Amino acid sequence: MNTIENNKLIAEFMGIPLEEGQEQLFIQGHGTKLIEDTFNTRWDWLMEVVGRINDLNNVVQIHDNRVKIVNNTKSEVMVDVIEGSMFEAIYSAVVEFIKNYKNN
Repeated sequence: MNTIENNKLIAEFMGIPLEEGQEQLFIQGHGTKLIEDTFNTRWDWLMEVVGRINDLNNVVQIHDNRVKIVNNTKSEVMVDVIEGSMFEAIYSAVVEFIKNYKNN
């Protein structure tokens, strides 16, 4: 998946309605941005996704450029990602978690 597809996947997970061909997203309190410049570029948008994942009985553990998402109920590591930067690691972990969540 490319960045735009990943951002659309995240938007869907966050309950942001998308229409066919829509190029912009709006999040209350954060304004409107092009889909290609949302979750992959903005800390404030990305951290709301981290909060939503935590609300689903998971813990997002961030250590520099490594991110683990652990399910509290099963004490199971759902995602373990290492990337070049902290932001890249969080973004990749969020995308991987949502793909797994959507398939289950």
